[in-house]
Amino acid sequence: MKDGSAENDGLEIGIAIDKAIDDMPEDFLIREFLLAHKAEVKDMCLTEYNEAETMEMFREEGREEGREEGREETTVTYIKNIMDSLGFGMEKAMSVLKIPAEKYGMYRILLEESGKS
Repeated sequence: MKDGSAENDGLEIGIAIDKAIDDMPEDFLIREFLLAHKAEVKDMCLTEYNEAETMEMFREEGREEGREEGREETTVTYIKNIMDSLGFGMEKAMSVLKIPAEKYGMYRILLEESGKS
């Protein structure tokens, strides 16, 4: 008996997924895979895909990448300014800015790309 509840909807969908996999023709190449991973397939089908949440996740990742690029560009500008204003070498300028030594190589490349090394 249908009562419209989400629990019953999930049960009906689960039965439909089982039937679709079980009734799949023997010659379908994907049949063996689906049978072997039936529980995972059902879980994926029953899990509601939320496009809005997924898109927001991608946007947030993009914003964070943009912020990181902005921080790197700003740091390159600071390194250049210290080198120009104080006549320091690249490593001394990075040391003044307390840039970790393991990032020197990355900033060296960024400075070369920006035309100042």
